[in-house]
Amino acid sequence: MNARRTFEELHMAIQYTFGWFGYHLHEFSVVDQNYKAEEGTPLYAYPKKIRIVDGEDPEVEQFLERDRYEVKYDTKTSLRGIFQETDRCIYTYDFGDNWEHEIILEKVERNSHNRIPYLLEQKGERPPEDVGGEGGFEEYMRIVSDPENPEYEFMVQWSENTRADQRTIEEINR
Repeated sequence: MNARRTFEELHMAIQYTFGWFGYHLHEFSVVDQNYKAEEGTPLYAYPKKIRIVDGEDPEVEQFLERDRYEVKYDTKTSLRGIFQETDRCIYTYDFGDNWEHEIILEKVERNSHNRIPYLLEQKGERPPEDVGGEGGFEEYMRIVSDPENPEYEFMVQWSENTRADQRTIEEINR
């Protein structure tokens, strides 16, 4: 992705890739580069240095804790501005389901003709929007993999409305 792009654009690319609809708030967090997490430490426990929040939503203002973190808005913060100082950040989507993703900058391509983000690889089914976080997704997968389960028909019908169509990497990148 072009480094001049904003974190809002990165959010939209993640949403599209997962087939989510952007119904919920999100945030990017930058952790201290010197922090070394012990194995098994959940992402939410990493010490935050910068919070890059969802637009300029008045509902969010009361939770920003400006005295504890540097706060930026995703609509005004470039990827280049952040990734010049760090190689990772955490993306959190839907604070109820609490989907957390560690984003690691592996390489910057100079003079690239591809100015939009693209998916390199994928594995497994993407979780439907509002499935209930990791635990809800595990339950969903358990039910839809067993046609004999009494909740199977309901879950399949529900997921038809909430789950994005399965798409190949080529379709997503197009």
